[in-house]
Amino acid sequence: MDQKYVGDSPFTWKFLIDALEAHDDEYRKVYATSTPVEIKAVDISAGEGFLSKIYHTRISFDDSTSYEVVLKVPGIESVHQVFDNIANDGTEKHDTSTINTDSFVVDVHNRECDFYNLIGQKCGAPLLKTYLSQRITKGGPPGCILMESAIGKARAGTFSEGLTKEVIFDIAKALAHMAAYSLMNPLEGKYPFELYDHGNVAPMVPPMLKKLREFNEEWFGVGVERLQKYLVSEPFLKYVVVGHYKDVGLPGVLVHGDLWSNNILFDDAKNVNAFIDWQLIHEGSMTFDLSRILVVCTDAELRRECTEEAFQLYYETLKNLMEGEGKRLEFDFKTMMQEARVTMFSQMGDLLSMVPFCCSHMDKDDPRIQTVLVRAKAALDDIGGYIEEIGRRDEFLQ
Repeated sequence: MDQKYVGDSPFTWKFLIDALEAHDDEYRKVYATSTPVEIKAVDISAGEGFLSKIYHTRISFDDSTSYEVVLKVPGIESVHQVFDNIANDGTEKHDTSTINTDSFVVDVHNRECDFYNLIGQKCGAPLLKTYLSQRITKGGPPGCILMESAIGKARAGTFSEGLTKEVIFDIAKALAHMAAYSLMNPLEGKYPFELYDHGNVAPMVPPMLKKLREFNEEWFGVGVERLQKYLVSEPFLKYVVVGHYKDVGLPGVLVHGDLWSNNILFDDAKNVNAFIDWQLIHEGSMTFDLSRILVVCTDAELRRECTEEAFQLYYETLKNLMEGEGKRLEFDFKTMMQEARVTMFSQMGDLLSMVPFCCSHMDKDDPRIQTVLVRAKAALDDIGGYIEEIGRRDEFLQ
């Protein structure tokens, strides 16, 4: 078994079995007397695992039973694939060699491992069971995360499928639990926001905005031209994400950092089953994740209708959780909404780049593209009102 590998990963069958025997109580209990005879692994990331490959793995035993798990292995193949797709469309190809994979992929993988190893279920977020989170260390073995399989029980959402009001409110309450955890267990700078420290983001934005304009120049041309100076300025973007909330006097909390439909699992009844892909967790703005849900995952009419109500629910849930522990919030709802308008701007800017990034593999006539283009158009229509909230907006432009 030490000569056979899980798919095209660097991990052997023996590694997988040993890890489950050491860390998975259910596996030890049910399969203690069974002998594994075959392991089949299918890469289910299909270009959507932005910074990893995800293997759905089935272990077959000599008694005809089987056991399924998921093995997540860090990598950056999807980044190259997306830009290859854009190049095939005849537009500018971004040179992904400028992405420092040696630092970026290692850092985000290790950050996710730290979340599962040190925080996990304690933060109150809905999570899958995780059996092993192996960090990447110099001279050590490759990194991976071994977790339960949700196939047949839940599925990830899709970009084009807008969330319902009920789901948004459920997510708001879960995020309030995360905030309460970190207010009662201060992160104390252990998880700084580092996404822009690798020089990866700004070079990726111009080809994405160019592609967005090619989808519909009438809708996006003038607005993108006006905003591009902000959307490519990493100092400005970093200030919006992790600077402004300090200026208005809000505490930092645990932030998922990439919470959108693709990173949420839903059961058959469309209820939230789990948040996944914790690679971008950081200490930051309490309104960041909910802003992302509202802007990126919600159709514009509902977003405009329920934004304040969703944040009100978040605030009241957080307030009640803290009071239940004998503590009080040191800020009011008005201050939190001042920050929310800034993170809404941030997410509207992200959405403009996400549309071409996530739709690069689709045919231009695919109706799903039109759905998210309408969402992006509404964000561009609204973004001007939000940017006015950022008093220091021109201070960071280079």
